[in-house]
Amino acid sequence: MDETRFRALMRDAIGDEAMHPRLASAVRTRLAERPARATGTRLPLLLAAAVLVAVTATAWFMTPFLTSRTLQNTFPASSPSPGALVDPAHCRLPVVEQQGQYGFIDTQTGTFTRDKSGVIGEPHHQLPAAPSAYTPKLNRWLSVAPRQVSPDGRSYAWSRGLPAELHRFDIATGEDTTLLTFIRPVYIWRWDLEGIRVGDQPFDPMRSGSTRTFLVDPKTGEASQFAILVTGPFTPLPGDPHGTDGSGFHPLGTDAQGHVIWWFFNLDKPGAVDWVFYETDPGQRVYIFKGTQGDATGFDPGEALGDGTGVWFTDHDHAVIWHWQPGGELRRVAVTGLPDSTSLALAGPCF
Repeated sequence: MDETRFRALMRDAIGDEAMHPRLASAVRTRLAERPARATGTRLPLLLAAAVLVAVTATAWFMTPFLTSRTLQNTFPASSPSPGALVDPAHCRLPVVEQQGQYGFIDTQTGTFTRDKSGVIGEPHHQLPAAPSAYTPKLNRWLSVAPRQVSPDGRSYAWSRGLPAELHRFDIATGEDTTLLTFIRPVYIWRWDLEGIRVGDQPFDPMRSGSTRTFLVDPKTGEASQFAILVTGPFTPLPGDPHGTDGSGFHPLGTDAQGHVIWWFFNLDKPGAVDWVFYETDPGQRVYIFKGTQGDATGFDPGEALGDGTGVWFTDHDHAVIWHWQPGGELRRVAVTGLPDSTSLALAGPCF
């Protein structure tokens, strides 16, 4: 094959861009070293190479969901579940009060102590940051939800914009790193010991349907695994007082393993079923509370947050917190130092 014919074939395969001199020299050397083959054999090989180049380029530029960026910094190894070595009867629980006060509840006495330290916001926020989470590791208040904070309390995940970006923010250094970019919206579900879990839909246990999810490695920014999850309420069982049409039950939050905690209730009917439970597998329930409306327990949960000690609950309309640990009973702690009608939000693990 002469050089004119070779150039024509390569132009058909890869376009009109001029060949790099080094590449042209290498090709000539190869042609000189190997015996010439029939044109009928060489042409299919060149066309196959062109197809491979086109397929590779398409896969590279048309990834349907995300592209990865190389990180320049490593991420600290995750520590055990927050609160794993804490006595829930003698610890400090971070909370945010409905009027904007934030601080800690002594779980032994119920005393609320206000904290006036500053709040770290997301880097792109223009408005003053409002507290939503607390990291005992660094003694800092954060404007993100507790589920976005790393298990070791040193970083948090946040996302923004379209094309969407997933970020890791180092709380101690203030360094912000872009982990991934997405061509579709992305929602942070939680950051646990396995990585940062994100989905193409917001985490909503009440919404039925399929959701594409990714588990992102906070060290490398790689999506190490993904699954199409069918989300929706718990599995109905014989004897349940309600169906799964949204009436009579409500998600309160999750435990430390990510199990959704459900509340069965009917506030208008004293003596009706009042259950709080989660599923470890479809139809396999762990009951946290199994009573009736208006009973002496007075359990009226507002929200739930799990840590290594079990599950913490706020009260729906009062300055009260509750604690449950597997195999134990509910423990009620009345909070002092706040109006009794105060509604609280849980901001992180007890420490």
